[in-house]
Amino acid sequence: MELQPQNIVEHIRIKARSVTVNILTASGKEGDHYIVIAPSILVSGYGDTPEEAEESFRHNIDVFCHDLAKEDPEERSKYLISLGFKAEKFQTRNYSKVYVDKDGVLRGFEPSSIVPQELEAAITEL
Repeated sequence: MELQPQNIVEHIRIKARSVTVNILTASGKEGDHYIVIAPSILVSGYGDTPEEAEESFRHNIDVFCHDLAKEDPEERSKYLISLGFKAEKFQTRNYSKVYVDKDGVLRGFEPSSIVPQELEAAITEL
């Protein structure tokens, strides 16, 4: 199964006291472990069950959001640009990404185990 992100717009919104991340994730089984990955922000989680993988992923998303919120704005912008995001026009603190990889295809999982989902995560207490 190939995942085509043609109609998916990933974005990160940074406000004074919150970070909202709307990204594409994929989950599946790789060998003996279950994993959840957000390739566009290099965040993943794993476990012996799908629930453990999701819990690990949610924890790592929280860490990502907290670290991003605490980063100096200039360094944060450089980091997000290095991931392939770009600042939205007229919105200096919103970042969007419209692709998963250079070919537009997510690869690296056992083909029958990929399950796409869209995730929105937000932190409000910094």
